[in-house]
Amino acid sequence: EIGSGLVGSEMCIRDSLKSDLLEIVNAVIEGRLDCTEVLWSDETALTVVVADGGYPDNVVKGKEIRIGDLDGVKLIHAGTKLDGGRLKTNGGRVFNVVGVAESLDKARKKVYGQIDKVGFEGARYRADIGLV
Repeated sequence: EIGSGLVGSEMCIRDSLKSDLLEIVNAVIEGRLDCTEVLWSDETALTVVVADGGYPDNVVKGKEIRIGDLDGVKLIHAGTKLDGGRLKTNGGRVFNVVGVAESLDKARKKVYGQIDKVGFEGARYRADIGLV
């Protein structure tokens, strides 16, 4: 069993990478990373986790999730499931909201300008991500 770990803050790495991640992983496995070009975006990515209010010790699963019209951000599902055609929470770290922009400040403004369009009862997130 292999866990990729590409959730949370690692989403920023994936969104900043211009090269094919699968090609890089294969190059590592095959011992040819030194011959593989890895290209990065000039833009900055920032991610904020939307978690259940009981995370990490007292997570309540099965809460119905609402998602509004998001503009300029990616929503990465982490602890979600479809139940009877409805999207519900299924873990403590429920979503990652990712913004990419030409600066950290602009990426941060994108994320925090949209994050309240995603929610469920007891949702919480840190408001200090990206502050310098």
